[in-house]
Amino acid sequence: MRRPLIGFHAITWLYREPFSNVDRWFALLRLLVILGGFIWLGMASIPMPQRVFLLYNFLFFLSYSALLYFFILHFPRHLRTLYLIALLLDLIFLYWLVRYTGGLLSDFILAFFLLIALHSFYFGLRLGLLVVAASSFVYLLAGQFDLSVLPAAQLGLRLTFFLLVAVSMAMLSRKEQSDRTRIEKLNAELERRRFELQTEKEKLTKIIGGIDAGLCLVDRGTHLVWVNNIVESWFGAFERLRGRTCARALWGNDGLCHQCPTVKSFQDGTVAQAELERTTSSGQRKFYRLTSAPIRNEQGEVVNVLELIQDITEEKALQAQLAQSAKLAAIGELASGIAHEINNPLSSIA
Repeated sequence: MRRPLIGFHAITWLYREPFSNVDRWFALLRLLVILGGFIWLGMASIPMPQRVFLLYNFLFFLSYSALLYFFILHFPRHLRTLYLIALLLDLIFLYWLVRYTGGLLSDFILAFFLLIALHSFYFGLRLGLLVVAASSFVYLLAGQFDLSVLPAAQLGLRLTFFLLVAVSMAMLSRKEQSDRTRIEKLNAELERRRFELQTEKEKLTKIIGGIDAGLCLVDRGTHLVWVNNIVESWFGAFERLRGRTCARALWGNDGLCHQCPTVKSFQDGTVAQAELERTTSSGQRKFYRLTSAPIRNEQGEVVNVLELIQDITEEKALQAQLAQSAKLAAIGELASGIAHEINNPLSSIA
């Protein structure tokens, strides 16, 4: 797929990796220089030879800027090298611009401040100081080192501000890089925690799915907040149960269940247990063991209760069978004893 060249698509391309906000500022300033330069040429009252030369200078700036972004968009890995080449060309452009607009008195000295600020922010203090030195030399050279046109104190102040701009922007860049590194570490830690949370969630989902018992989460009003699929298979779909009290939705009671373990967990903050009975729509009696456990917030307050519901109908039936067997065994022992007592006198008579 062919990459876009200069134009709207090239601008949108700058919003992709690896381009940063500084790269976009570089592009925007170059565009503003081109537009502003041609507008200024059209409005400024300058002699025609000077106007023509400055027009060629701005066309030179436009040409190498277009070529610069052609290479940047096609070879983004060499971004820093291309910027350094552009820096040399910018100094040549500024030399002729300042030279033909007043030398040391030129208002375009402001362009040096922008050049120093951007490169100090992008490359750091070391290269920023080199840009200060190069800009100072080009500025003096453009003025043909004619120090008589400008008081020494004023010239020294301008050059000092070159240095101050470089230092301040380099410090700002260092802080921005430090903040960016810290944010990247925080994002990496957040991503790691998110992955761990997702893993734990999947484990919990598997554990809950593997529990052959009903689970309900209720709020302080004993309203159902969440149920698992076992509860839905026993008592109906959650859409029908949602928002209703567990006593009403599960056990058919208008009020609280007798000795409700959930209420006890909310009141005492302890695990409680009770056995409940329910008659299904088909008339079958079902027995359940309900165990409630409190869930606390960061302040230690009980905000929810988790109910574990186990179907103990078969267990109750086995208990009933064992009780019946025990009764029959006791009756058998009693009958055997009576028969033995009866047989003893008869044996002595015989």
